[in-house]
Amino acid sequence: MLDVLPYDESQIAAALLLFGVLTLIAGVAIIVNPDIVFGVLRRNSEELGLQVLAIGARRVVGALLIHSAGISRFPRTMDVIGWLAIVAVITFAGIGRNNFKRFIAWALSLQKNVWSRCWTHRYMLWRFSSLCHRMKSEDGK
Repeated sequence: MLDVLPYDESQIAAALLLFGVLTLIAGVAIIVNPDIVFGVLRRNSEELGLQVLAIGARRVVGALLIHSAGISRFPRTMDVIGWLAIVAVITFAGIGRNNFKRFIAWALSLQKNVWSRCWTHRYMLWRFSSLCHRMKSEDGK
């Protein structure tokens, strides 16, 4: 059903890479100054365009992931993530405007609690990666 797109594998890989880079940029922006991303969401939470963008982006990414699963080193993972994106599309389209606005308001209310935990996770990841680097260096590999 979704495995027939009018693009070749290199174009799909480039589109997925672009999505990954944009996700990385948003993540760095959240780390550096969370108000950049969350402010945009807060200012546009009442706009129809935010819901349309949420649906459209997930639809495109989901279709790309499902289509490229066959050429991936992790086909099941790509398939599952792609289908989760499609389920999110159906959900966001089906819940209507008011429930979408309530969902965005709820997600933004989590910002402070989740943000404080992110620093802890970043520190733990940094410690783990430095430990792995030391272990690799000590082995001489």
